[in-house]
Amino acid sequence: MADKRETFDLPSEFTFTARSQGRTITEGDFSAMTNLTWTTAEYHTNKPLMLESDFGERNLAGACIIAFALGLATPSVRPRLTGLGVKLVALAGYDEVRFSSPLRPNDTIYVETKVRDIVKTSRPHLGVINFEDSVVDHDGRALCTYVRSAFCDVSESALYADPSIGRAD
Repeated sequence: MADKRETFDLPSEFTFTARSQGRTITEGDFSAMTNLTWTTAEYHTNKPLMLESDFGERNLAGACIIAFALGLATPSVRPRLTGLGVKLVALAGYDEVRFSSPLRPNDTIYVETKVRDIVKTSRPHLGVINFEDSVVDHDGRALCTYVRSAFCDVSESALYADPSIGRAD
């Protein structure tokens, strides 16, 4: 049985959805990511074969979609969180990753992000923020969903309770 981690009580300002800027994944982007990740399956690399298949075009590998999404998602939430006194520190991981539709060359993608929760850690100034991200294309088709976690510094936010306050020294 997994233990339930204690979370911060989030004020209403934390319940927002941010939509990233759009990014059209060009042939160059598609080729660069495919080559960078050594994705060699013909589903990703053989255009003539895929044009004749049921897929109708090459599909970008899932790991590449997540990499593009991280680059789009973080800048869309960072200013809002910084304004609330929360600073993103480092990526902690991904959970609940699901791919529902393919990403093809020349698709334009956006990432819609909302804060799920912020988990407390043993350090009062440090938390783990969990985002629910959804990668969608220009037609609103969902391509991928996941939970992205990052360490965050909450010491300048309303969430922070200074442990030295109320201590009798």
